[in-house]
Amino acid sequence: MRLAADGQGVATMRARLAGLGVGITGEPEVVRRWALSLVVRVATTDGVLWYKAVPGIFEQEGATTGWLHGRVRGLVPEVVGWGDGWLVTRDLTPGAGRASAHPLGALARLQREVADINPNDVPGLARRSPSSMAAEVQALLARSDAFDARRADRLAAALPVLDAICRAVEECGLPDTVVHGDFQLGNALWTDNGWRLIDWTDAFVGFPLVDLAQPVADGEPGALSACAEQWLPVLEADRLRRAVRLAPAIGAGFHLLMHRRILDEVSRDQHFIESYHMWHARLLGALSEEHFR
Repeated sequence: MRLAADGQGVATMRARLAGLGVGITGEPEVVRRWALSLVVRVATTDGVLWYKAVPGIFEQEGATTGWLHGRVRGLVPEVVGWGDGWLVTRDLTPGAGRASAHPLGALARLQREVADINPNDVPGLARRSPSSMAAEVQALLARSDAFDARRADRLAAALPVLDAICRAVEECGLPDTVVHGDFQLGNALWTDNGWRLIDWTDAFVGFPLVDLAQPVADGEPGALSACAEQWLPVLEADRLRRAVRLAPAIGAGFHLLMHRRILDEVSRDQHFIESYHMWHARLLGALSEEHFR
Protein backbone atom coordinates (compact mmCIF):
# COMPACT_ATOMS: atom_id res chain seq x y z
CA MET A 1 0.00 0.00 0.00
CA ARG A 2 1.30 3.42 -0.98
CA LEU A 3 0.54 6.76 0.65
CA ALA A 4 -2.19 9.08 -0.60
CA ALA A 5 -1.31 12.38 -2.25
CA ASP A 6 -0.84 15.41 0.00
CA GLY A 7 -4.38 16.76 -0.31
CA GLN A 8 -6.03 13.42 0.33
CA GLY A 9 -3.57 12.63 3.12
CA VAL A 10 -4.27 15.92 4.91
CA ALA A 11 -8.01 15.37 4.51
CA THR A 12 -7.60 11.95 6.14
CA MET A 13 -5.62 13.61 8.94
CA ARG A 14 -8.46 16.06 9.57
CA ALA A 15 -10.93 13.20 9.86
CA ARG A 16 -8.68 11.26 12.23
CA LEU A 17 -8.11 14.28 14.46
CA ALA A 18 -11.85 14.91 14.53
CA GLY A 19 -12.30 11.30 15.63
CA LEU A 20 -9.99 12.09 18.55
CA GLY A 21 -12.12 15.11 19.44
CA VAL A 22 -9.44 17.54 18.24
CA GLY A 23 -10.15 20.57 16.07
CA ILE A 24 -7.66 22.25 13.72
CA THR A 25 -6.98 25.93 14.41
CA GLY A 26 -4.26 26.69 11.86
CA GLU A 27 -3.15 25.75 8.37
CA PRO A 28 -1.51 22.30 8.41
CA GLU A 29 2.18 22.36 7.47
CA VAL A 30 3.34 19.38 5.42
CA VAL A 31 6.86 18.92 6.83
CA ARG A 32 7.72 15.86 4.77
CA ARG A 33 6.09 13.90 2.00
CA TRP A 34 7.95 10.99 0.41
CA ALA A 35 7.43 7.32 -0.33
CA LEU A 36 7.77 6.23 3.30
CA SER A 37 5.78 8.84 5.20
CA LEU A 38 3.57 11.89 5.27
CA VAL A 39 4.48 14.13 8.23
CA VAL A 40 2.31 17.13 9.11
CA ARG A 41 2.65 19.71 11.89
CA VAL A 42 -0.65 21.31 12.83
CA ALA A 43 -2.00 23.74 15.42
CA THR A 44 -5.09 22.33 17.13
CA THR A 45 -7.46 22.85 20.03
CA ASP A 46 -5.15 20.45 21.91
CA GLY A 47 -1.94 22.36 21.14
CA VAL A 48 0.57 21.75 18.37
CA LEU A 49 0.46 18.15 17.19
CA TRP A 50 2.38 16.03 14.71
CA TYR A 51 0.58 13.63 12.41
CA LYS A 52 2.38 10.84 10.59
CA ALA A 53 1.04 8.36 8.05
CA VAL A 54 3.06 5.45 6.66
CA PRO A 55 2.58 2.69 4.05
CA GLY A 56 1.02 -0.60 5.02
CA ILE A 57 4.31 -2.44 5.56
CA PHE A 58 4.97 -0.09 8.48
CA GLU A 59 1.44 0.04 9.89
CA GLN A 60 2.57 -1.14 13.35
CA GLU A 61 4.43 2.12 14.07
CA GLY A 62 1.46 3.76 15.79
CA ALA A 63 0.77 0.73 18.00
CA THR A 64 4.44 0.35 18.89
CA THR A 65 4.94 4.02 19.78
CA GLY A 66 1.71 4.09 21.75
CA TRP A 67 2.69 0.99 23.72
CA LEU A 68 6.18 2.38 24.43
CA HIS A 69 4.70 5.68 25.58
CA GLY A 70 2.60 3.80 28.09
CA ARG A 71 5.56 1.78 29.38
CA VAL A 72 8.50 4.21 29.35
CA ARG A 73 7.17 7.75 29.55
CA GLY A 74 9.85 10.30 28.87
CA LEU A 75 11.78 8.37 26.21
CA VAL A 76 9.29 8.61 23.34
CA PRO A 77 6.95 11.46 22.34
CA GLU A 78 3.58 11.71 24.07
CA VAL A 79 1.06 9.85 21.93
CA VAL A 80 -2.38 11.44 21.45
CA GLY A 81 -3.81 8.79 19.15
CA TRP A 82 -2.88 6.06 16.72
CA GLY A 83 -4.22 3.45 14.33
CA ASP A 84 -2.96 1.14 11.62
CA GLY A 85 -0.54 3.21 9.56
CA TRP A 86 -0.90 6.52 11.41
CA LEU A 87 0.13 8.28 14.61
CA VAL A 88 -0.50 11.61 16.37
CA THR A 89 2.00 12.94 18.92
CA ARG A 90 2.54 16.15 20.84
CA ASP A 91 5.08 18.73 19.73
CA LEU A 92 8.59 18.49 21.17
CA THR A 93 10.64 21.57 22.00
CA PRO A 94 14.36 21.24 21.21
CA GLY A 95 16.52 21.40 24.30
CA ALA A 96 18.83 24.24 25.13
CA GLY A 97 22.51 23.40 25.16
CA ARG A 98 24.31 20.31 24.04
CA ALA A 99 23.25 16.72 24.63
CA SER A 100 25.18 15.09 27.44
CA ALA A 101 25.54 11.63 25.86
CA HIS A 102 24.87 9.70 22.67
CA PRO A 103 21.15 8.80 22.26
CA LEU A 104 22.05 5.13 21.80
CA GLY A 105 22.35 5.03 25.59
CA ALA A 106 18.73 6.21 25.91
CA LEU A 107 17.63 3.56 23.44
CA ALA A 108 19.49 0.81 25.34
CA ARG A 109 17.89 1.99 28.60
CA LEU A 110 14.45 1.80 26.98
CA GLN A 111 15.25 -1.67 25.64
CA ARG A 112 16.26 -2.90 29.09
CA GLU A 113 13.04 -1.56 30.59
CA VAL A 114 10.80 -3.37 28.11
CA ALA A 115 12.78 -6.61 27.73
CA ASP A 116 9.77 -8.49 29.13
CA ILE A 117 7.65 -7.52 26.12
CA ASN A 118 5.25 -10.02 24.62
CA PRO A 119 4.89 -9.23 20.90
CA ASN A 120 1.22 -10.19 21.18
CA ASP A 121 0.74 -7.06 23.32
CA VAL A 122 1.48 -4.83 20.31
CA PRO A 123 -0.58 -5.41 17.15
CA GLY A 124 1.64 -6.09 14.17
CA LEU A 125 4.93 -6.18 16.09
CA ALA A 126 6.80 -9.30 14.92
CA ARG A 127 9.50 -11.33 16.64
CA ARG A 128 12.54 -11.73 14.36
CA SER A 129 15.66 -13.61 15.36
CA PRO A 130 19.14 -13.37 13.85
CA SER A 131 18.74 -16.92 12.53
CA SER A 132 15.46 -16.05 10.81
CA MET A 133 17.19 -13.05 9.25
CA ALA A 134 19.96 -15.30 7.89
CA ALA A 135 17.34 -17.64 6.41
CA GLU A 136 15.63 -14.69 4.70
CA VAL A 137 18.95 -13.50 3.29
CA GLN A 138 19.59 -16.99 1.93
CA ALA A 139 16.11 -17.00 0.37
CA LEU A 140 16.93 -13.75 -1.42
CA LEU A 141 19.66 -15.55 -3.30
CA ALA A 142 17.03 -17.76 -4.94
CA ARG A 143 15.47 -14.70 -6.57
CA SER A 144 16.72 -13.69 -9.99
CA ASP A 145 15.91 -10.03 -9.34
CA ALA A 146 17.59 -9.66 -5.93
CA PHE A 147 21.24 -9.15 -6.95
CA ASP A 148 23.45 -9.19 -9.97
CA ALA A 149 25.64 -12.28 -10.37
CA ARG A 150 28.70 -10.75 -8.73
CA ARG A 151 26.82 -9.57 -5.62
CA ALA A 152 24.93 -12.86 -5.35
CA ASP A 153 28.10 -14.95 -5.54
CA ARG A 154 29.90 -12.90 -2.90
CA LEU A 155 26.96 -13.07 -0.52
CA ALA A 156 26.47 -16.80 -1.06
CA ALA A 157 30.13 -17.40 -0.19
CA ALA A 158 29.73 -15.43 3.06
CA LEU A 159 26.55 -17.16 4.28
CA PRO A 160 28.34 -19.75 6.47
CA VAL A 161 29.98 -16.89 8.37
CA LEU A 162 26.63 -15.15 8.79
CA ASP A 163 25.09 -18.36 10.14
CA ALA A 164 27.93 -18.72 12.66
CA ILE A 165 27.59 -15.12 13.83
CA CYS A 166 23.83 -15.52 14.24
CA ARG A 167 24.30 -18.60 16.43
CA ALA A 168 26.91 -16.78 18.51
CA VAL A 169 24.78 -13.72 19.26
CA GLU A 170 21.74 -15.86 20.06
CA GLU A 171 23.84 -17.59 22.72
CA CYS A 172 25.39 -14.41 24.15
CA GLY A 173 22.79 -13.87 26.85
CA LEU A 174 21.20 -10.54 25.87
CA PRO A 175 17.41 -10.63 26.16
CA ASP A 176 15.15 -10.04 23.19
CA THR A 177 13.45 -6.66 23.37
CA VAL A 178 12.06 -3.92 21.14
CA VAL A 179 14.46 -3.15 18.31
CA HIS A 180 14.13 0.29 16.72
CA GLY A 181 15.29 -1.05 13.37
CA ASP A 182 16.47 2.24 11.85
CA PHE A 183 18.34 3.94 14.67
CA GLN A 184 20.35 6.99 13.67
CA LEU A 185 20.87 10.50 15.02
CA GLY A 186 18.00 11.82 12.90
CA ASN A 187 15.59 9.60 14.84
CA ALA A 188 16.45 11.06 18.24
CA LEU A 189 15.48 14.53 19.46
CA TRP A 190 17.24 16.28 22.32
CA THR A 191 14.90 18.14 24.69
CA ASP A 192 15.32 19.88 28.04
CA ASN A 193 14.11 16.61 29.57
CA GLY A 194 16.53 14.38 27.72
CA TRP A 195 16.35 12.30 24.55
CA ARG A 196 13.09 11.43 22.81
CA LEU A 197 13.26 8.53 20.35
CA ILE A 198 11.06 8.75 17.27
CA ASP A 199 10.25 6.93 14.00
CA TRP A 200 9.59 3.37 15.19
CA THR A 201 8.63 2.45 11.63
CA ASP A 202 10.91 -0.60 11.35
CA ALA A 203 10.48 -1.88 14.92
CA PHE A 204 10.34 -5.54 15.85
CA VAL A 205 11.20 -7.76 18.84
CA GLY A 206 14.65 -9.31 18.70
CA PHE A 207 18.37 -8.92 19.37
CA PRO A 208 18.82 -5.35 20.71
CA LEU A 209 22.28 -4.67 19.26
CA VAL A 210 20.81 -4.65 15.76
CA ASP A 211 20.52 -0.91 16.44
CA LEU A 212 24.30 -0.52 16.48
CA ALA A 213 24.43 -0.95 12.70
CA GLN A 214 23.99 2.65 11.59
CA PRO A 215 25.93 4.37 14.41
CA VAL A 216 28.88 2.00 13.87
CA ALA A 217 28.79 2.53 10.09
CA ASP A 218 28.73 6.30 10.64
CA GLY A 219 31.56 6.16 13.21
CA GLU A 220 29.55 8.18 15.72
CA PRO A 221 31.68 9.11 18.78
CA GLY A 222 30.37 7.78 22.07
CA ALA A 223 27.80 5.42 20.55
CA LEU A 224 29.34 2.12 21.64
CA SER A 225 30.22 3.28 25.14
CA ALA A 226 26.73 4.73 25.71
CA CYS A 227 25.17 1.43 24.66
CA ALA A 228 27.60 -0.76 26.63
CA GLU A 229 27.05 1.22 29.82
CA GLN A 230 23.37 0.23 29.81
CA TRP A 231 23.93 -3.46 29.05
CA LEU A 232 26.88 -4.15 31.39
CA PRO A 233 24.57 -4.84 34.38
CA VAL A 234 22.91 -7.54 32.26
CA LEU A 235 25.89 -9.24 30.61
CA GLU A 236 29.48 -9.72 31.78
CA ALA A 237 32.03 -7.59 29.97
CA ASP A 238 33.75 -10.17 27.75
CA ARG A 239 30.49 -11.56 26.41
CA LEU A 240 29.13 -8.06 25.84
CA ARG A 241 32.26 -7.04 23.93
CA ARG A 242 31.90 -10.07 21.67
CA ALA A 243 28.21 -9.34 21.07
CA VAL A 244 29.02 -5.73 20.19
CA ARG A 245 31.76 -6.88 17.81
CA LEU A 246 29.39 -9.23 15.98
CA ALA A 247 26.36 -6.91 15.99
CA PRO A 248 27.14 -4.91 12.79
CA ALA A 249 26.70 -8.05 10.67
CA ILE A 250 23.31 -8.76 12.26
CA GLY A 251 22.18 -5.17 11.82
CA ALA A 252 23.35 -5.00 8.22
CA GLY A 253 21.39 -8.16 7.41
CA PHE A 254 18.18 -6.72 8.84
CA HIS A 255 18.71 -3.42 7.00
CA LEU A 256 19.29 -5.28 3.74
CA LEU A 257 16.00 -7.15 4.13
CA MET A 258 14.06 -4.01 5.00
CA HIS A 259 15.32 -2.21 1.91
CA ARG A 260 14.41 -5.24 -0.21
CA ARG A 261 10.90 -5.08 1.22
CA ILE A 262 10.65 -1.36 0.43
CA LEU A 263 11.73 -2.05 -3.15
CA ASP A 264 9.20 -4.86 -3.47
CA GLU A 265 6.20 -3.19 -1.83
CA VAL A 266 6.60 0.58 -1.75
CA SER A 267 9.01 2.19 -4.22
CA ARG A 268 11.82 1.40 -6.63
CA ASP A 269 13.21 4.91 -6.38
CA GLN A 270 16.95 5.11 -7.10
CA HIS A 271 17.61 6.21 -3.52
CA PHE A 272 16.27 2.90 -2.16
CA ILE A 273 18.15 0.87 -4.75
CA GLU A 274 21.40 2.57 -3.74
CA SER A 275 20.67 2.02 -0.05
CA TYR A 276 19.93 -1.64 -0.72
CA HIS A 277 23.30 -2.06 -2.44
CA MET A 278 25.00 -0.10 0.35
CA TRP A 279 23.70 -2.51 3.01
CA HIS A 280 24.74 -5.46 0.87
CA ALA A 281 28.28 -4.04 0.86
CA ARG A 282 28.17 -3.33 4.60
CA LEU A 283 26.99 -6.86 5.31
CA LEU A 284 29.88 -8.32 3.31
CA GLY A 285 32.31 -6.03 5.10
CA ALA A 286 30.96 -7.04 8.50
CA LEU A 287 31.32 -10.72 7.57
CA SER A 288 34.98 -10.49 6.73
CA GLU A 289 37.14 -12.58 9.06
CA GLU A 290 39.32 -9.61 9.93
CA HIS A 291 36.26 -7.72 11.12
CA PHE A 292 34.69 -10.17 13.54
CA ARG A 293 37.53 -12.20 15.01
